[in-house]
Amino acid sequence: MKKAFYFTTAGKLRRHQNTLLWHPKGGEPRHLPIETVGELYWMAPLRLGSSVLRFLGERRIPAHTFSHYGHYRGTFLPKAYILSGTVHLQQARHILSPKKRLFIARQIVLGAIGGMLRNLSYYANRGKPLYPLLEELREWERQAQAAASLSEVMGIEGSARRAYYQAFSLILEGWTWKGRVKRPPIDPINALLSLLNSLTYAAVVG
Repeated sequence: MKKAFYFTTAGKLRRHQNTLLWHPKGGEPRHLPIETVGELYWMAPLRLGSSVLRFLGERRIPAHTFSHYGHYRGTFLPKAYILSGTVHLQQARHILSPKKRLFIARQIVLGAIGGMLRNLSYYANRGKPLYPLLEELREWERQAQAAASLSEVMGIEGSARRAYYQAFSLILEGWTWKGRVKRPPIDPINALLSLLNSLTYAAVVG
């Protein structure tokens, strides 16, 4: 079964016969059988040669790079991905159609709000005082279903997230949540949210 590999320490990656060989700085080399590799995530400085990129291209394995602070920086995509003209044409058709763009945006936001509701319901069922926030999120969900423009959908998403983030101080005992701060994150929770957003973006690209 293929899986993602995350490089969180500096080192060197090279091809060794029909596998990848990872040399972490100050650590023991490790073989990565190519049949088990689905994607690579470079979270730390990594040295590699063109033979590795050719190997990844042949095996259709994308590789994503991130900055020292976890911000997404780019993706190496094998040839088979970027020559999919049909996909690009369909994307362009959807971008040019306000109706299709609105539908997709609405579904993305409804999916996000649904995830927030499930998470808060989990903690509410375990005694956290979250029912007022759950009701507020359900109202934003209803408004998203009826939204008539992209700007309205985006505004609803922002309002829903602000309501959701208010729950963090209630869920995380002994922690005072000061709100969402991105550049740079001011605490471990903000840092975790930024990292997860970057990983999600890279997963979608891949």
